[in-house]
Amino acid sequence: MQYPKWFSDFVNGVAVDLGDREDYSREYLSAWFLDPANLGLVNNQIHNGFEVVPYYSNAGKLTGVAIEPEMGSEEQAIYKANFDAFFYGREGKMSLYGSYGSSAWTTLKEGDSTVTRVNRSELARTYQIYAKEAQNNVDYLVKLYLKNRASPQSVNGNDTVNGGYWAEAYRSVYYPRSEPGL
Repeated sequence: MQYPKWFSDFVNGVAVDLGDREDYSREYLSAWFLDPANLGLVNNQIHNGFEVVPYYSNAGKLTGVAIEPEMGSEEQAIYKANFDAFFYGREGKMSLYGSYGSSAWTTLKEGDSTVTRVNRSELARTYQIYAKEAQNNVDYLVKLYLKNRASPQSVNGNDTVNGGYWAEAYRSVYYPRSEPGL
């Protein structure tokens, strides 16, 4: 399957950040980033219209897939941050997987020997903290993105309406005022 260069570079960067883990292969990561639900989350967050577009050969065989329009670096950063939040949440759940029904010991000592087992609850709490920090990062990046992409409501340069009001009935003093244009 062929992907655009920017997408392949993006997925490779995420894989390298994860340390080239077997459970997060490039194929898995590509599928995660091309999942319409995950792409829809980004679209909802930044009010955009990215979509997965398949490419077919003349014989009708699927030859490649792309996200169109091409994501810029800001959109990619938000998408990566969404993946980080997913990753840490999933790792937290996986750290607890299989811990139910297991014995409650964490340290055994006999003579000079000591065996310590990883406390899965503490590991899950650590991942939960990382997931929360990752979600805060997503929120921050989205806020900055929307702030920097905001456009003015009026582009004609005149967004005020001249007007005035009388101070009191017995005074004939006119105070100028302006109001935002409608």
